[in-house]
Amino acid sequence: MKRFLGFVVFSLSLAACGSSGDGKYSYTLYQSSVTNPNMRLRVAVFDAPNGKSYNSQKCHMTQDLYQKQADTARFWCEQGKPEKLA
Repeated sequence: MKRFLGFVVFSLSLAACGSSGDGKYSYTLYQSSVTNPNMRLRVAVFDAPNGKSYNSQKCHMTQDLYQKQADTARFWCEQGKPEKLA
């Protein structure tokens, strides 16, 4: 459990690093809701200034780690920053 919590802290710290501005190099990690599989819940945004490949790699690595811990939720990455809610 300590490993998982450490990973979560690491992921959130990484997601908070830097910003590429317009989001064309960003990736967002989503998960489905346990109560509504069609609902998209934002988990993290990978927007480090290291480029598209770096952000994609980190998002997919995090997706794999979260998916291994999940019972029913589904995790996936999408390119770009999440749309802002009105």
